[in-house]
Amino acid sequence: MGRCVKQFAAIVGGVFLCLNADRSWGFTVSGVEFTNYLLLDVTPNSNLQLSTSGDVYLQLTPTGVSMTAADFGAVQNIHFNNPSAPINVADTFSACANSPSCVRLAPTLFQDVVLRLPGTIGTFHIYSGGSIVLDTTPIPEPSTLAFATVGLIGLCCAGGRPVGNRSINPYERV
Repeated sequence: MGRCVKQFAAIVGGVFLCLNADRSWGFTVSGVEFTNYLLLDVTPNSNLQLSTSGDVYLQLTPTGVSMTAADFGAVQNIHFNNPSAPINVADTFSACANSPSCVRLAPTLFQDVVLRLPGTIGTFHIYSGGSIVLDTTPIPEPSTLAFATVGLIGLCCAGGRPVGNRSINPYERV
């Protein structure tokens, strides 16, 4: 659990999520921790070239993704977690990991990135100064997790107290 020991933590869909006191949102997949991430929805059939100094999480649809071409480069590891969600590449596919030479572009972003992928995309170039994780586990937006957290805390704090001047005693007149 690492940095979430004294903060709110939950496991949602097999993904560890934490809410830190400094409002940095995070989750861990395959031992890779994502915090203060930038969440992006990729437009179907678009081409994308992205380079970041942080980690990259690629959220696949449950049916997988089809690409024209793919080039993944990571200084650390590349994790393909869901074999039931195929990655179909029409043209060329390359994956390079565990070496700084795998990153062919200088970083344009300096944080972790979460990309929600549609079923089809064009040419895809992703370079990470950390790790790249491909999985189908949906990652909630930080605001969604905040509302859920506040709601759960509210339910827990309310307990069994009566609301207003209602009584559970059937003989008592209100």
